[in-house]
Amino acid sequence: MRNITLTTDFGLNDGFTGAVKGVIRTINPQAQIIDITHLIPQYDINSAMFVIYSTYKYFPEGTVHVVIVDPGVGSNRKIICVDTAKFTFLAPDNGVLSWVLQEEKDYSVFHITDPELSLPNISSSFHGRDIFAPVAARLSLGESPLNLGVKFDSPKLFKFPEVNLIDQVYFEATIIYIDLFGNAITNLENKYFDQVSEIFRSSGELLDIIPADHYSEVSIGQALFFKGSAGFIEIGVNMDSAEEKFSFMCRELILFKRKG
Repeated sequence: MRNITLTTDFGLNDGFTGAVKGVIRTINPQAQIIDITHLIPQYDINSAMFVIYSTYKYFPEGTVHVVIVDPGVGSNRKIICVDTAKFTFLAPDNGVLSWVLQEEKDYSVFHITDPELSLPNISSSFHGRDIFAPVAARLSLGESPLNLGVKFDSPKLFKFPEVNLIDQVYFEATIIYIDLFGNAITNLENKYFDQVSEIFRSSGELLDIIPADHYSEVSIGQALFFKGSAGFIEIGVNMDSAEEKFSFMCRELILFKRKG
Protein backbone atom coordinates (compact mmCIF):
# COMPACT_ATOMS: atom_id res chain seq x y z
CA MET A 1 0.00 0.00 0.00
CA ARG A 2 1.43 3.36 -1.06
CA ASN A 3 1.25 6.51 1.07
CA ILE A 4 -0.45 9.61 -0.32
CA THR A 5 0.68 13.11 0.65
CA LEU A 6 -1.38 16.24 0.10
CA THR A 7 0.02 19.73 -0.49
CA THR A 8 -2.69 22.30 -1.19
CA ASP A 9 -3.85 25.89 -0.73
CA PHE A 10 -7.26 24.72 0.53
CA GLY A 11 -6.78 26.12 4.03
CA LEU A 12 -8.37 24.72 7.18
CA ASN A 13 -11.67 26.61 7.39
CA ASP A 14 -13.70 24.77 4.77
CA GLY A 15 -14.42 21.15 3.88
CA PHE A 16 -12.25 20.95 0.77
CA THR A 17 -9.50 18.81 2.27
CA GLY A 18 -12.00 16.54 3.98
CA ALA A 19 -13.83 15.92 0.70
CA VAL A 20 -10.58 15.00 -1.07
CA LYS A 21 -9.70 12.54 1.68
CA GLY A 22 -13.22 11.11 1.63
CA VAL A 23 -13.02 10.31 -2.08
CA ILE A 24 -9.60 8.70 -1.65
CA ARG A 25 -10.76 6.53 1.23
CA THR A 26 -13.92 5.51 -0.63
CA ILE A 27 -11.81 4.05 -3.43
CA ASN A 28 -9.01 2.80 -1.19
CA PRO A 29 -10.24 2.35 2.41
CA GLN A 30 -6.71 1.46 3.54
CA ALA A 31 -5.10 4.57 2.09
CA GLN A 32 -2.55 6.23 4.36
CA ILE A 33 -2.99 9.98 3.76
CA ILE A 34 -0.38 12.42 5.09
CA ASP A 35 -0.87 16.19 5.08
CA ILE A 36 2.27 18.08 4.12
CA THR A 37 0.35 21.35 4.30
CA HIS A 38 -2.93 22.96 3.29
CA LEU A 39 -1.71 26.45 4.09
CA ILE A 40 0.09 27.33 0.88
CA PRO A 41 -0.94 30.96 0.18
CA GLN A 42 -3.87 30.85 -2.24
CA TYR A 43 -2.81 30.45 -5.88
CA ASP A 44 0.89 30.69 -4.91
CA ILE A 45 2.56 28.23 -7.26
CA ASN A 46 6.04 29.42 -6.26
CA SER A 47 5.53 28.61 -2.58
CA ALA A 48 4.06 25.21 -3.41
CA MET A 49 7.03 24.56 -5.70
CA PHE A 50 9.44 25.08 -2.81
CA VAL A 51 7.42 23.17 -0.21
CA ILE A 52 7.11 19.99 -2.27
CA TYR A 53 10.74 20.28 -3.39
CA SER A 54 11.97 20.55 0.19
CA THR A 55 9.84 17.73 1.63
CA TYR A 56 9.13 14.99 -0.92
CA LYS A 57 12.35 13.02 -0.43
CA TYR A 58 11.72 12.45 3.29
CA PHE A 59 8.84 10.04 2.64
CA PRO A 60 9.00 6.29 2.06
CA GLU A 61 9.79 5.06 -1.41
CA GLY A 62 6.62 4.58 -3.43
CA THR A 63 4.80 7.56 -1.91
CA VAL A 64 2.28 9.33 -4.15
CA HIS A 65 2.71 13.09 -3.74
CA VAL A 66 -0.39 15.08 -4.70
CA VAL A 67 0.05 18.85 -5.16
CA ILE A 68 -3.12 20.87 -5.70
CA VAL A 69 -2.37 24.56 -6.08
CA ASP A 70 -4.32 25.13 -9.22
CA PRO A 71 -5.33 28.67 -10.23
CA GLY A 72 -6.14 27.29 -13.70
CA VAL A 73 -8.73 24.83 -12.41
CA GLY A 74 -11.57 24.29 -14.90
CA SER A 75 -9.53 25.55 -17.86
CA ASN A 76 -7.76 23.51 -20.51
CA ARG A 77 -4.63 23.16 -18.38
CA LYS A 78 -3.49 19.55 -18.09
CA ILE A 79 -3.33 17.32 -15.05
CA ILE A 80 -0.10 15.34 -15.06
CA CYS A 81 1.27 12.29 -13.32
CA VAL A 82 5.06 12.12 -13.02
CA ASP A 83 6.76 8.82 -12.29
CA THR A 84 10.31 8.85 -10.91
CA ALA A 85 12.53 6.04 -9.65
CA LYS A 86 11.18 6.35 -6.09
CA PHE A 87 8.08 8.54 -6.12
CA THR A 88 4.97 9.42 -8.09
CA PHE A 89 3.61 12.96 -8.35
CA LEU A 90 0.17 14.18 -9.34
CA ALA A 91 -0.29 17.89 -10.05
CA PRO A 92 -1.65 20.47 -12.47
CA ASP A 93 0.70 21.23 -15.35
CA ASN A 94 1.48 24.73 -14.13
CA GLY A 95 5.13 24.38 -13.20
CA VAL A 96 4.55 23.46 -9.56
CA LEU A 97 6.79 20.36 -9.93
CA SER A 98 9.60 22.25 -11.67
CA TRP A 99 12.21 22.07 -8.93
CA VAL A 100 11.40 18.45 -8.10
CA LEU A 101 11.95 17.47 -11.71
CA GLN A 102 15.15 19.48 -11.93
CA GLU A 103 16.47 17.38 -9.06
CA GLU A 104 15.06 14.02 -10.16
CA LYS A 105 16.04 14.38 -13.84
CA ASP A 106 15.06 10.79 -14.78
CA TYR A 107 11.27 10.68 -14.97
CA SER A 108 8.25 9.96 -17.17
CA VAL A 109 5.26 12.30 -17.49
CA PHE A 110 1.70 11.29 -18.31
CA HIS A 111 -1.25 13.49 -19.14
CA ILE A 112 -4.31 12.16 -17.28
CA THR A 113 -6.92 11.67 -19.99
CA ASP A 114 -9.27 8.82 -19.05
CA PRO A 115 -12.67 10.31 -18.07
CA GLU A 116 -13.57 7.06 -16.31
CA LEU A 117 -11.00 7.89 -13.64
CA SER A 118 -12.94 10.92 -12.41
CA LEU A 119 -16.10 11.22 -10.36
CA PRO A 120 -19.29 11.17 -12.47
CA ASN A 121 -19.97 14.89 -12.14
CA ILE A 122 -16.88 17.08 -12.46
CA SER A 123 -17.08 20.54 -10.95
CA SER A 124 -15.37 23.37 -12.81
CA SER A 125 -13.84 24.61 -9.55
CA PHE A 126 -12.98 21.49 -7.54
CA HIS A 127 -10.83 19.13 -9.59
CA GLY A 128 -9.03 18.25 -6.36
CA ARG A 129 -12.05 16.24 -5.26
CA ASP A 130 -13.37 15.14 -8.65
CA ILE A 131 -10.17 14.22 -10.53
CA PHE A 132 -7.04 14.36 -8.35
CA ALA A 133 -8.52 12.34 -5.47
CA PRO A 134 -9.76 9.34 -7.48
CA VAL A 135 -6.56 9.22 -9.57
CA ALA A 136 -4.42 9.40 -6.42
CA ALA A 137 -6.42 6.57 -4.87
CA ARG A 138 -5.82 4.37 -7.89
CA LEU A 139 -2.12 5.15 -7.84
CA SER A 140 -2.01 4.24 -4.14
CA LEU A 141 -3.51 0.86 -5.03
CA GLY A 142 -0.57 0.23 -7.33
CA GLU A 143 -2.08 1.12 -10.68
CA SER A 144 0.54 2.15 -13.22
CA PRO A 145 0.50 5.70 -14.62
CA LEU A 146 0.63 4.00 -18.02
CA ASN A 147 -2.97 2.96 -17.47
CA LEU A 148 -4.15 6.42 -16.44
CA GLY A 149 -3.02 8.68 -19.27
CA VAL A 150 -0.86 9.23 -22.30
CA LYS A 151 2.87 9.97 -22.40
CA PHE A 152 3.52 13.69 -22.32
CA ASP A 153 6.93 15.14 -23.17
CA SER A 154 6.60 18.87 -22.55
CA PRO A 155 5.41 19.69 -19.00
CA LYS A 156 5.59 23.32 -17.96
CA LEU A 157 8.85 23.93 -16.12
CA PHE A 158 10.42 26.94 -14.41
CA LYS A 159 14.17 27.03 -13.92
CA PHE A 160 15.52 27.18 -10.40
CA PRO A 161 16.79 30.74 -9.88
CA GLU A 162 20.49 31.05 -10.56
CA VAL A 163 23.02 32.62 -8.22
CA ASN A 164 25.13 35.18 -10.06
CA LEU A 165 28.65 36.26 -9.13
CA ILE A 166 28.90 40.05 -9.36
CA ASP A 167 32.38 41.55 -9.92
CA GLN A 168 33.89 38.54 -8.12
CA VAL A 169 32.72 40.21 -4.89
CA TYR A 170 29.03 39.43 -4.37
CA PHE A 171 26.83 36.40 -4.75
CA GLU A 172 23.54 37.77 -6.11
CA ALA A 173 20.96 35.47 -4.55
CA THR A 174 17.17 35.27 -4.61
CA ILE A 175 14.75 34.85 -1.72
CA ILE A 176 12.80 31.81 -2.87
CA TYR A 177 10.51 31.24 0.12
CA ILE A 178 9.45 32.86 3.39
CA ASP A 179 8.28 30.47 6.08
CA LEU A 180 5.80 30.83 8.94
CA PHE A 181 8.50 32.19 11.26
CA GLY A 182 9.40 34.93 8.79
CA ASN A 183 12.68 33.28 7.80
CA ALA A 184 13.81 34.23 4.30
CA ILE A 185 15.19 31.20 2.48
CA THR A 186 17.61 32.03 -0.32
CA ASN A 187 18.86 30.00 -3.24
CA LEU A 188 22.50 30.22 -2.07
CA GLU A 189 23.55 26.74 -1.04
CA ASN A 190 24.83 26.03 2.45
CA LYS A 191 28.24 25.05 1.08
CA TYR A 192 28.95 28.76 0.52
CA PHE A 193 28.22 29.74 4.12
CA ASP A 194 31.86 30.01 5.18
CA GLN A 195 32.67 32.11 2.11
CA VAL A 196 30.36 35.04 2.89
CA SER A 197 30.38 37.68 5.62
CA GLU A 198 27.77 40.40 4.98
CA ILE A 199 24.40 40.88 3.31
CA PHE A 200 23.31 43.87 1.23
CA ARG A 201 20.12 44.79 -0.56
CA SER A 202 20.44 45.00 -4.31
CA SER A 203 20.39 48.79 -3.83
CA GLY A 204 23.67 48.54 -1.91
CA GLU A 205 22.23 49.02 1.59
CA LEU A 206 24.15 47.02 4.19
CA LEU A 207 21.82 44.99 6.42
CA ASP A 208 22.48 44.27 10.07
CA ILE A 209 22.61 40.51 9.64
CA ILE A 210 25.47 38.45 11.06
CA PRO A 211 26.55 34.86 10.40
CA ALA A 212 25.78 32.35 13.14
CA ASP A 213 25.39 28.61 13.59
CA HIS A 214 22.06 28.81 15.42
CA TYR A 215 19.54 31.27 16.85
CA SER A 216 20.71 31.20 20.46
CA GLU A 217 24.17 32.26 19.36
CA VAL A 218 22.83 35.82 18.91
CA SER A 219 20.81 38.10 21.16
CA ILE A 220 17.01 38.25 20.97
CA GLY A 221 16.01 40.55 18.11
CA GLN A 222 19.33 40.16 16.29
CA ALA A 223 19.19 39.08 12.66
CA LEU A 224 21.38 36.23 11.50
CA PHE A 225 22.06 34.10 8.46
CA PHE A 226 22.69 30.41 8.89
CA LYS A 227 22.77 27.05 7.15
CA GLY A 228 19.12 26.17 6.52
CA SER A 229 17.45 22.80 6.81
CA ALA A 230 16.52 22.75 3.11
CA GLY A 231 20.15 23.03 2.04
CA PHE A 232 20.14 26.80 1.44
CA ILE A 233 21.27 29.78 3.50
CA GLU A 234 18.42 31.36 5.46
CA ILE A 235 18.00 34.76 7.05
CA GLY A 236 16.19 34.88 10.38
CA VAL A 237 15.81 36.90 13.55
CA ASN A 238 16.13 35.36 16.99
CA MET A 239 12.58 35.24 18.42
CA ASP A 240 11.26 37.50 15.65
CA SER A 241 10.58 37.73 11.91
CA ALA A 242 13.16 38.65 9.27
CA GLU A 243 10.30 39.20 6.83
CA GLU A 244 8.85 41.94 9.02
CA LYS A 245 12.15 43.42 10.21
CA PHE A 246 13.49 43.93 6.67
CA SER A 247 10.23 43.91 4.65
CA PHE A 248 11.58 41.00 2.64
CA MET A 249 9.58 39.66 -0.28
CA CYS A 250 9.77 36.44 -2.26
CA ARG A 251 11.85 36.79 -5.42
CA GLU A 252 13.72 39.75 -3.96
CA LEU A 253 17.41 39.88 -4.90
CA ILE A 254 19.99 40.21 -2.15
CA LEU A 255 23.78 40.31 -2.17
CA PHE A 256 26.08 38.12 -0.08
CA LYS A 257 29.54 39.67 0.12
CA ARG A 258 32.39 37.22 -0.26
CA LYS A 259 35.16 37.17 2.31
CA GLY A 260 38.61 38.44 1.44
